[in-house]
Amino acid sequence: MDPMDFKAETLQMLENTQMGSEQARKHQRTQRLHLDKYRSWLELAQEHKHYGCFAIYGSAGSGKSTISAALIHSELRPHAWHFCKHNDRRRADPVRMFKTLIYQLAFSIPVLQGWLLSHLETHGAHQFVQVDHAFNVLLKRPLEHLGDINKVPDNGIVILLDALDEADGKLGAFDNHILLALREMFPRLPKFCRFVVTSRPESEYPHIL
Repeated sequence: MDPMDFKAETLQMLENTQMGSEQARKHQRTQRLHLDKYRSWLELAQEHKHYGCFAIYGSAGSGKSTISAALIHSELRPHAWHFCKHNDRRRADPVRMFKTLIYQLAFSIPVLQGWLLSHLETHGAHQFVQVDHAFNVLLKRPLEHLGDINKVPDNGIVILLDALDEADGKLGAFDNHILLALREMFPRLPKFCRFVVTSRPESEYPHIL
């Protein structure tokens, strides 16, 4: 499967906020504010217009990724997450992202594990070439199965995608395959799937969703 592992990186982010500097204290205040907003968002009914997405915008160095790190190490952590990074093109690969997300989902929701093992043996987890096929096998079908057996958590399935703008290619957002997957493929997931996304300010990076 070869999923990405963000544990050491995100723990380091949180450790940096404990350094006692004014910037660190500012990031701590921002974290608390967004954690409170996130808790409120989790309680929204599926019919609410903002149920599907919780977006965090900010300029470079404003602490967006640190907020994401705080979320995934909190008691209300998302079920899966992916952190983009401008100097690591592996993280800009949608298939690699799908593998990472389903690996984390299987740990967050153990009932998926047996079903996944049987289906991945059939399809071959290392043989995905087409992005659309990988999306269907690794995310869409497993999450549909979760709905079919009525095992969806009360607040839905929450997936965090951090620093979307850092997956930009040579043509900027037009060459951002993570963003394209979010816009073109993820709407095909069941309605109980929800997303936390972070990026630079909306005015600089329009039409994320």
